Amino acid sequence: MKQMSPSTQTASIPPSQTSDEARKKLAYDAAVQRLIDQKATLNFFRERSAGLFAVASLIASISSTAGLTGEKNPLPLPVSIALMALMALIGLCATFVLWPLKHWGYSPRADAILAANKPLADIYEEATNGMSAAITENDRKLNFRVRMYRLAGLLTLCETLTVVAGAAAST
Repeated sequence: MKQMSPSTQTASIPPSQTSDEARKKLAYDAAVQRLIDQKATLNFFRERSAGLFAVASLIASISSTAGLTGEKNPLPLPVSIALMALMALIGLCATFVLWPLKHWGYSPRADAILAANKPLADIYEEATNGMSAAITENDRKLNFRVRMYRLAGLLTLCETLTVVAGAAAST
């Protein structure tokens, strides 16, 4: 790819745009991209959370109905209770991740941009400031869901170890 010299870069800015306006447009574009990235990350963890819950359900189902231990050697009652508790906690974590979000910032409000009777640079700045606030709030909500996903993964590991320990104890 050809490197542009600083003089070439400034020449590519339309004459109607000042350097301040171009800087604000760049910040605006970066904020829009960050909101897109946050939504993609949220969707990624939602998909993985649903899959993790399905795996946890399979582990519980196979351990109880397929008879890892057999009819003659059922899982001990404390192990069965622990598995039910772990499934409930995994389900709760998955639900937190999957639950619809209120007040998630997706993009700047088009109606507010159209209604603004200001210079373009000021509109870029206001929209960017609004998106920056939304990014901060989205990050808080997203980080909580990431922690719930990680907890669900850890609980699924505990569930697997509980099944293995229960199967060993019942033989």
